[in-house]
Amino acid sequence: MPPVLDPSKSKVDGLAFLGLSLTQKSDLGHQNSQTHQTAFDLNKVLDRKYQYLFSTNDDGWLVGGGEPGPPTSYKLPAPDSAHVELLRIGTYEPNWGGVPLKEIIQAMQDGDIWIPPMVVIPTAVVANGDIPPELEIRFDMESPANDQHNSSGNINSNDALPWNWQLRFVHNQLFRRFVYPSRFCPGAFHSTIVRKAEFRSPQHRQEYFANCQNVIDQWKQEGPKPLIPSEPLTSSIAMIPTKQWQTEPETDTHEPSLITSEEKKLPDEEVASNQASATVQNNNQDEYDESLTKAGIYLFTDRNHITHHFPPNFMPPYTGAKLELIQKVLSEEWDEATLSWKPAGKKNDDKEEDTSVTVGELSQAEVVVANHTTVSKDDASTKLVASQSAVTSTSVKIVADDKSEAVTIPKDSTAHPSNQNKNLYSSCGMGVLMDALLLSDTAP
Repeated sequence: MPPVLDPSKSKVDGLAFLGLSLTQKSDLGHQNSQTHQTAFDLNKVLDRKYQYLFSTNDDGWLVGGGEPGPPTSYKLPAPDSAHVELLRIGTYEPNWGGVPLKEIIQAMQDGDIWIPPMVVIPTAVVANGDIPPELEIRFDMESPANDQHNSSGNINSNDALPWNWQLRFVHNQLFRRFVYPSRFCPGAFHSTIVRKAEFRSPQHRQEYFANCQNVIDQWKQEGPKPLIPSEPLTSSIAMIPTKQWQTEPETDTHEPSLITSEEKKLPDEEVASNQASATVQNNNQDEYDESLTKAGIYLFTDRNHITHHFPPNFMPPYTGAKLELIQKVLSEEWDEATLSWKPAGKKNDDKEEDTSVTVGELSQAEVVVANHTTVSKDDASTKLVASQSAVTSTSVKIVADDKSEAVTIPKDSTAHPSNQNKNLYSSCGMGVLMDALLLSDTAP
């Protein structure tokens, strides 16, 4: 179940959300796609020729222009729907656990949420924990490669702002401002490439991710870029003006506060508004022109339907009170496990996450592992423990609830998928068992 704020009052699931749009029109995709950014050609991390992937779900490729349909492709034709969610709203019905549309628009208009220009950078391409997995482009908050910014998530006055700080900054504000039963954010912060990705072999999997990493490395060399539409937004998207941040005089000691709409205050004295062409302090952000005012966030009814655009109202440079506010907002993060706020970067008692699933959930056939140890599908209590620490460190375990001992597959040449003399496989194909047993240090 999604980690919504109050499951007992979240009555009807929905798809409305606030987030970023990364769509682009491409000769390789659906010709009804809209171009909302030209910073990153996401086709560079796709496998449209299925050189590495064997199959996907019906939707096919969701980004890079979407799926063109026959005769170019034989997946469901659909325009590009690339996006990054910052807040899942679900529905606009309070009785169902959602938020009224009017409340969202009013809060954005009033400046309850400070929106910096969305200047971002992809940080990784990964497979998530689904069975089979979906492939995702990550937009994590991390320091530039040439900067020694601390990894705790805390921002000090002498640090360069980390890459993608804008996403966490807006996300935290939204979570503080809007409190409703269905609130959550699915897998912050990523854009889904494709779902139910089955690779042709472990080797093909490694080669695919190696190619993706080369693209990511190149993007990182170029640095963060603004997400600016190449053409005016369609008339179906309402442009909602947002109240702009006003700078304070140096003698004003008022400290801007985020937290909730009740606590939020604007500076008492208006001196001058920031201009989009102002110089940005860090992050390979030198000087920008008025086009930055288009790099805002969107309101989606679902991934294929955008209804509103909210332009930035928190423009550079980020010094003084603005930098203090950024530091304050980024000093905490929402913990989905406890449904509460915690200091940024803090782990929950270092408890290992159990991502185990029953063998019955993995396949309708027997699962065969190293040395031909067989676990029957009928043993519904058997679990495959594939926690991150197990996969990346020493072993993967097959654990039976009704037994006191476990069969451990050590991280050695007999268990490594690249060893052709020892088969390590599942009869259901390149599913989650293979993903769990990919012990290569080069695998993501």
